[in-house]
Amino acid sequence: MEPNLSQGFYQGSWAYDHTQIRTNFLSKADFSPAELDMICNRLQAKKIKKRRTLFNAGSIPQYVVYVNKGLLRMFSTEADGIERTIDLAIEDTWLADLEALYERKSASVSIEALEDAEVFMLHHDDIQYLHQQIPALVNFSRLHAEEKFNNAMKRLQTMNHPGYTAEQRVTFFENIYPSLTNRVPSNIIASFLGFSAETYSRIKRSRMNNKGGNV
Repeated sequence: MEPNLSQGFYQGSWAYDHTQIRTNFLSKADFSPAELDMICNRLQAKKIKKRRTLFNAGSIPQYVVYVNKGLLRMFSTEADGIERTIDLAIEDTWLADLEALYERKSASVSIEALEDAEVFMLHHDDIQYLHQQIPALVNFSRLHAEEKFNNAMKRLQTMNHPGYTAEQRVTFFENIYPSLTNRVPSNIIASFLGFSAETYSRIKRSRMNNKGGNV
């Protein structure tokens, strides 16, 4: 089954291999080479153009997505039309609305590419089949879900803490994603941190001025 918005995909001469994703699997669980082969044989490799949507809110998600190259973001659209960034996925990370995927319900979030991306996708039905065949994948999935949950809780605690200033939130972002300040547009970083693009621009200007004053 193809993703619900296939116009975001394009086929190219991507001579992909599974080296990076195999290492990712092994980072959380013990798999035999044969088990990794079984998983990789069910992966779908896709290229996604920058700013194209991989998945739209309102549909039941069918896939978990592994970013082999590029950058994705998950976001929701509020009633007033403002987009709120929920998560960012860089190389060698996974992205999915896990609750909607496993409970088979409509998602409240969308996923788009912030850069041209190369991804591997694993279908829900294949996940269920592979869980029955490979116990290590069940453990991997559990650990991955726990990691995503813990990271989300840390982010929420920081974003909602009354004692955290906007500048402290920016520092928090830089610590989590040290390579992304130059890859992600300012308005998206601001929406991820829960304040306006103007506030983020002011903080960046203030930091640049402080650096200039210390030279």
